[in-house]
Amino acid sequence: MAFMPVSPTWRNQRKICNFQIFSMSRLNASQNLRRKKVEDLLSNIRTSCQAGVAVDVSQATLTTILNLLSTAFFSLDLLDPNSEIAREFKKLALVITLEAAKTNFADFFPVLTRIDPQRIRRRLTIHFKKLVDLFNKMIDQRLQAKNQGLAENKDVLDSLLDISQQNSGELELSYIPHLLTLKNGVDPKSMDMDDEFGITLRIAQPLRAIPVHQESTS
Repeated sequence: MAFMPVSPTWRNQRKICNFQIFSMSRLNASQNLRRKKVEDLLSNIRTSCQAGVAVDVSQATLTTILNLLSTAFFSLDLLDPNSEIAREFKKLALVITLEAAKTNFADFFPVLTRIDPQRIRRRLTIHFKKLVDLFNKMIDQRLQAKNQGLAENKDVLDSLLDISQQNSGELELSYIPHLLTLKNGVDPKSMDMDDEFGITLRIAQPLRAIPVHQESTS
């Protein structure tokens, strides 16, 4: 959405994000969830310390963040050993994070952008395509549950599906997975500090000399 041209579709997506995903009411409603996930993280670290086991803080923190997002957005617990979708989502998120963290020479030498010598851009595109397919699978399962009259989860995905069913012109069903990732594939070069499931990519900028003004002493 950040790279879409200004249009009625862009305005609709922006309004949905402001009032359904990033609204204060949504954040306040998930306060207990955030507190619980942090408490789970501290409990796991405490247990490892008592057992004398080394703790990978970065891995534990990343898992907590992913679990928080997946629970708030999809009511999906990544630590559920019986959930195939949870395992697949966690695997894709971790793989994408590792790929995005790699140094990409094409960011420093623009002439290599089209060549993509390290194949980072190609692999990221493939992984995000799998992520979109996974979201579509989750949407199909949620719609089937709704048709069967099962209890709603009242998460972000439910809110987006309700908007799509009430007014498909405001939000098409096929666009929901792209709201959760990136539209039209992945281009690390075009992303500037955009956070996608804990991934932060930064455009490489050349260093610039900063003039220093010396004070005259007399």
